[in-house]
Amino acid sequence: MLARVPAVKRDCVARDFRAARREIDAGIVESTSAERRKYWAHWARYARNLDICPYLGEDDVAWNARVRALTGFASRVRTGYYGRGNTVGVQTVQVALRAVGKTCELERGVNPTYRAPGRYIAQLEMQVEGYRRADPIPVPELAVPVAVAEWFAEKAREATSAEAAAKGDLGVVAFFYLLRVGEYTSSRTRGLRRTKQFRVRDVSFHRNGEILDPAGDLAVLLSATGATLKLTNQKNGVRGSCVHQHAISNTNLCPVRALARRVNHILANGGSGDDMLCTFFDHQGKGVVMDRDITTIVRLAAVDLKLAERGFPPSRVGSHSLRAGGAVALAVNGASRDMIKKIGRWSSDTFLMYIHEQISQLTKGVAERMATPFPFTNVEGATTSGGRQTN
Repeated sequence: MLARVPAVKRDCVARDFRAARREIDAGIVESTSAERRKYWAHWARYARNLDICPYLGEDDVAWNARVRALTGFASRVRTGYYGRGNTVGVQTVQVALRAVGKTCELERGVNPTYRAPGRYIAQLEMQVEGYRRADPIPVPELAVPVAVAEWFAEKAREATSAEAAAKGDLGVVAFFYLLRVGEYTSSRTRGLRRTKQFRVRDVSFHRNGEILDPAGDLAVLLSATGATLKLTNQKNGVRGSCVHQHAISNTNLCPVRALARRVNHILANGGSGDDMLCTFFDHQGKGVVMDRDITTIVRLAAVDLKLAERGFPPSRVGSHSLRAGGAVALAVNGASRDMIKKIGRWSSDTFLMYIHEQISQLTKGVAERMATPFPFTNVEGATTSGGRQTN
């Protein structure tokens, strides 16, 4: 295409094309883009070894050859050939197939892995379903009771270091605001994911309608009657939404006061509105709470509180358990599905698996009500004694 552009304009048009490519890439999470590039490179080499065009155009590659190439590549990915040699799960195979299909679609306009939008060609569909059935059943992290949030709050009160205080307060905030761990901690993959960490500037404090100065005295911030978190970007792509919580009577467990302590600590020690809420300052300088720290602490809480006796073994809890626990606490106390989805910012009903499968309290009395006799007439088939059908 560039060859047909006049020479005096060719560089300018080339810059447009390069800018467009960057803008297209910006539309996906960096980690997803990196995975796509990685598996496309593997696929391109695989296709070259088969002496076929990697884009699998209908005019370039026969249908049977396309099917055999795609299913063969999926099988190779499954064996762990492109990893550490261990069999990988079905999700990894799907990531690899998505890389092939999406790249072909972006470059040539057709996704050869699909027969219809979102539907693999029949052979791939059967192959992937076979992998799914063979894989072990996923074991999600369990939602934890509010006792774990109380444990975090106690550790914050007893803390002898800025780091320990930060971890304790963040655990309380995560439970009550139903936060994803990537929203309130740092990680080694920070910057590669869509979810952005909360920063000081994302927090606002309110007292009976008055907006408080976050840089004010701690005593003033602790008097706040509510606090709002504004979300810059989320895992599901939603931007600019807010989550608000009011202060609670239990001041030791209050999430608004926990946020106040976090913001005050950061700003009082020379931090700024750009600092993440997981930032802390001590004698070694500036540090951050990592996502793996929360997992470790939640499991310590499970041991300390002897939660295994109540069906919460430490191996089944982690950083996600605080978010799930907050959702369960809302459900048990009568919050509607819509309210839970709004606070947790779920775009689907996935949160229901924590509530329906884990909490016995929700079915309390159900069997008793089911056993209660009640008039039961089949109105569709009811007849009078004379054989005539009744209305």
